[in-house]
Amino acid sequence: MAPKLMTALILSASLAGPLTAQDWEMPRAEDQPPASADGAERPGDDPLSGLEQELNRTMDGIFRRLQPHLEGLGNELAGTVNEFSPALRELSALIDDFGNYHRPERLENGDIVIRRRADAPPPPDMDELQRLLPDEGDGAPGRGEEWAPPENSTPVPQTEL
Repeated sequence: MAPKLMTALILSASLAGPLTAQDWEMPRAEDQPPASADGAERPGDDPLSGLEQELNRTMDGIFRRLQPHLEGLGNELAGTVNEFSPALRELSALIDDFGNYHRPERLENGDIVIRRRADAPPPPDMDELQRLLPDEGDGAPGRGEEWAPPENSTPVPQTEL
C-alpha cells in the first residue's frame, strides 16, 4: 500500500509542479542536490517540511536521471522545428492573426473548417496572398514537377482496398 501511495504522491507532484513552480529550472546532471546542514528536522518546523524535503530530493533524483534523455529529445525536436520552420513561416504569412479566427470545427463528413470571426478586420486581398506564395521555380511540391520518392528508399508495402 505504501509504495502505491508514494508513487501516486510523486506522480501528482510531478504533474502539479509546472503549475506551481513557474520559475523552477531543472538541475543539470552534474549538479549535486542541496543538502541540509545537519539533515535533521528542528522541533519547531512544520511537520510536512520533512515530507516536502524528501519529495524534493526524490524529484531531483528523477530529473537528474531523466535529464540526458530530455536533452536528447530537445535536440531532436530542435532539428524537427528547423526542418519545418520554412513551411511554418509561409503559413504564418498567409494567416494574418490567429485571433481573427474561431477554433477549428470538424464537420460530420470529416472536413475541418476554420471560420473567420465576424468582428475581424477584412482579410488581405487575393493578389497580396498570391504574392506571398512561393514561386513555381523554387521546387515547391505540387508545382510543375511530379514528386518521386528519393533514390535508395525502402519500398512501402501497399494495401489493396
